[in-house]
This record gives sequence, structure tokens and C-alpha cells, in this order.
Amino acid sequence: MAHWYFLAFSLLCLVCVAVHAWFRGKSFEAKENEENRRIRQQLHAQETAFRNEVHLKTLELKAKERFLEETRKAFERGYVQGRLWLARFLGEADKALDNYIALQLRDQHRTVGGAEEELGRLQVERRQLKDRLKFLEFQLASYKEYFPFLEDYDNTILDEAVQLDGSDIAPSSLGPSDPSLKFLSHDEYSRLDSVARDQLALDRYLRNGLSPAAVGALYDRFIGHLYERDGWEVRYQPVAPGVKGLAQDLICSKDDVIHVVHAKCWAPDKLIHQKHILQLFGTVQWLTIKLSEDQLFPPKIVPRFITTARLSEMARETAMRLHVEVKENFKLNASFPMIKCSVDSDTRERIYHLPFDEHYDRVRVEPKRGECYVSTVEEAERLGFRRAYRLIGAADETQSG
Repeated sequence: MAHWYFLAFSLLCLVCVAVHAWFRGKSFEAKENEENRRIRQQLHAQETAFRNEVHLKTLELKAKERFLEETRKAFERGYVQGRLWLARFLGEADKALDNYIALQLRDQHRTVGGAEEELGRLQVERRQLKDRLKFLEFQLASYKEYFPFLEDYDNTILDEAVQLDGSDIAPSSLGPSDPSLKFLSHDEYSRLDSVARDQLALDRYLRNGLSPAAVGALYDRFIGHLYERDGWEVRYQPVAPGVKGLAQDLICSKDDVIHVVHAKCWAPDKLIHQKHILQLFGTVQWLTIKLSEDQLFPPKIVPRFITTARLSEMARETAMRLHVEVKENFKLNASFPMIKCSVDSDTRERIYHLPFDEHYDRVRVEPKRGECYVSTVEEAERLGFRRAYRLIGAADETQSG
């Protein structure tokens, strides 16, 4: 009997131990589940915060990429358009900052003294900006008063279509010696033979949307070519010495006559006003005085104004009274032969010059010396002429070797 009691007691103890172990396991499991749940919640919160931060950084990066892309597109349309777009962007940014400051000033928690101080600072800053703006307006007006031709070239200058003349700079500081690289990739330049690459550069120069300044220079050269074809000696005199890309007066000489030609390639619907006629007349008077001082019997000087546009009634009357010859609606023919083939007076080298070469406008074509104009690079090469800049490039390579 005692044996059965012992067995019953032992069985009861085992049941108690099992129940205790079960409850203890459940307690541990509950605590573990709670800890895991807390850790999972922390990880989820951290993951959410990380994703939000990544999302914000992505949006910020996309906004910067969009800004850079819009800036690039704006400047591809021209420096003027790019600067206008950038000015509007900065204006909007300043406006947003002003709005933020205005909201701060209206904040009820801001002290009255602090608001007055901020308002006073903004008023001083605004007055300084207005003073600076007015000074710049007067300064710009003075420039245009002393140099009237600048008024016609506002966009050209702002578009950075002009450059300082680098003729007095040593060639080694000019970078690549061949201007064809402006229109060719380095791969094309090294892969193509001289005839193909020079012709491709010339074709792209004419085809890829010349700037207004380049079209004006081409029109000057077209008029100069017509004069040279008729036996005149042509010299190009820039309106602003030392600056390339602006208009040039053509000084055309033949026998005892000089034509001072001012050419303007404008849209047909534009009007030439009397100030342009007066500017040409002033150039002629200056040249007349200079030649009278240097020569006992100076040549006859004839002012001529040639344009693709038309003159206003006042400009026509001004030209008539000042004896300025006028040719209106004279169109540009961009297919004229513009490759200059010349013979060096010292070395007798037969070289040709493309329109974008540095010394192109200085070269005078004299048919008596075997010089001529041609339309293609192949024609120039066939006549025995070689590219002018190739000689410079060869010299550079020799020195570097």
C-alpha cells in the first residue's frame, strides 16, 4: 500500500514539475516574443526612416539633375537665353526667401523689436540694390553714348559670340593650333585625312546654325569677295579694334577711288535708321582727314551702305544729303567661293585659309600672283595649295619630338 502512495506522490511531483516547466516556458516565450516584437518594431521604424531619407535624397538629386539639365538646355539655345533663364530662376529663389521672411515677420511668437530690426535691414538692402541698379543703368548708357555701335550688338556680345583678338599672343598659349577642332571631334580629326576633315569642318561651320555675329561676318566677306572679283583691293577694318565677331567696315581701293562700305545682314522686316548712315559718314570723314594729312592728292572716297534690310525714310534722306550710296535688300549668297588660296611672299608656300582661320581676313588674294578663291578643299589641294594651320601643327610636332 505504501508502495502505491509513493508512486502516486512521485507521479504528482512529476506532473507539478511538468506544469511548472510548461508555465515557465510559456513565460519565457512570451517575454521572447515581446522582445522580438520590440526589436522588429525598432527595425521597422529605422527602415522606414532610412527609406524616407533615401526618398528625400533621391528627390533632391533629381531636382538638382533637373536644374542642371534645364540650365544646359537654356545655354544651348544661346548665352542670352541661358542668362535670362538663370536670372528668372534666381529671381524666384529670392522671392521664395522674401516670402519666408515675411511669414516670420507675421509670426505671433516673434517679438516686435526683432521684426522692426529685420524690416529695417531689408529696407537698407533694397535701397542699396536700387542705387547699384541705377548706377549700372547710367554706366551702360554712357558706354552706348560713346560707342553707338554697341547698341546693335547687345545680344551678340551677351551671347559671347565675340572674342578678343589673340593675334598678339604666342601660339603656344593658344591651345590647339588648328581651329577645325571647334567643329570636329578628336576622333574625327585623327581618323580623317586632311582633305576630308578640312571639308567637314567647313561644311559644319556653314551648316550648323551660324550665330548672328558669324552671319554678319560672312556677309562682310561676301561683299568683299564681290569687290575683289571686280579687281578691287579689300581691307577689313573692325569697328572695335582687338575684338572679333562684330561688324567690319570694308575699305575697297581701286585706282584713285576708295569705297568705304558698311554692310548689315539683318532680317528683311528690320529698318536701318539714320544713326547707321551717320556712323558710316563719320568713318569716311575720319579717313578723309587722315589721307589728306598723308597725301598731297588723296583719292576720292565714296561711302556705301549695303544691307539685306531696308532703310527708313529718314535714313534714306540722310544718305541722300550726305551723298552715301545705298543698296537695299541685297541678299547674302552663302555659296560663294570662300577658301582663300595665297602664296607666301617670303617662303613661296602655297597655302589656303578657311573662313574660321585666324588670319583669314588679313589675307589678300591677288590673281596676278597665282592666288585665287575656291569653293572646296579638294579644289585647293588639286591646285597645289596646303592648309595654313597644318604648317603650324607640323612645327609644333617637330618641336615636341
